Amino acid sequence: MAATSRNGSLYAAYPDKSRHLTLATQSKGSSTWTTEVVKSDGETGSYASIAVESDGSVHIVHYDRNAKGLMHSARKGSAWTHTLIGERLSESRLVQGSDGSLHLAALTWDEESRSDSLTYGKYSGGKWS
Repeated sequence: MAATSRNGSLYAAYPDKSRHLTLATQSKGSSTWTTEVVKSDGETGSYASIAVESDGSVHIVHYDRNAKGLMHSARKGSAWTHTLIGERLSESRLVQGSDGSLHLAALTWDEESRSDSLTYGKYSGGKWS
C-alpha cells in the first residue's frame, strides 16, 4: 500500500523478503527511495495499509503472524510504537478522514462459522474504537 504526505512525499509499506514490515519513503522531487525496517520480529508485514497525517506521522496497519492479529505501527518523530488492534483480524484497509481521524476496515475470522466478517474501527485521540 502507498500514501502521500501533505508535502508531496511518497510512502509505501510492504513485507521485505524476510517478511519484515518495511517502510519506503521518497521525498518530493527526488528519484531515490529510502527504506527502513519498521518491525522485524517474525512475519510482520502482511496486508500492510498506510496513512500519513498532516504533521508527517506515519501509521501502518498490518498483520503480525506472531501476535496472530492486526497490529498498528505508528511513528511520531523518529520513534515507532506497535500496538495490537485485535486478534483474528487480518486483511485491512486504512484511510484518513477529512477530520484527520484514521478509519479501518478489516476482516475478522469467526472460528465457529468458519467465515470472515467485516470489522470497522476508528483511531482518534491515540485510541482505537
